[in-house]
Amino acid sequence: MTPAPAARYNAHGVPMPTTHSTSPLTQELVVPCEHGVHLRVAAKIVELTKQFHARMWLTAGNRSARANSILGLLELGATQGTRLLVGADGRDAAEAIGAMATLFASDACGDPSHTSRRPATEPTVNGNAEPNPRT
Repeated sequence: MTPAPAARYNAHGVPMPTTHSTSPLTQELVVPCEHGVHLRVAAKIVELTKQFHARMWLTAGNRSARANSILGLLELGATQGTRLLVGADGRDAAEAIGAMATLFASDACGDPSHTSRRPATEPTVNGNAEPNPRT
């Protein structure tokens, strides 16, 4: 009996699936975005899938969608905290799933409220707005 291969981790510490077979790979991810899988998130997922030869899909409950279909991803109705099963098959399936895990661990939300943007103006003590020199 051969020992199981050591787990590989991506830059965010997310374990990456490893295999050399043609069987589909899956990994469970949790939607971190406050507004769930909305249009910007779906667009990022679709753009990510274009980088790989693997066929990818996401499943939420009893609904599945191809990862290259914005409408299908939106129809999943995945809200914050939803557990998604990400699947892929093909020669670069492990890399594709690892990239999806990285996307969800980093900036998948694409929500401006998740960034630290300063307003163009800041109120002064007397209530008048002045330009913000830091922007």
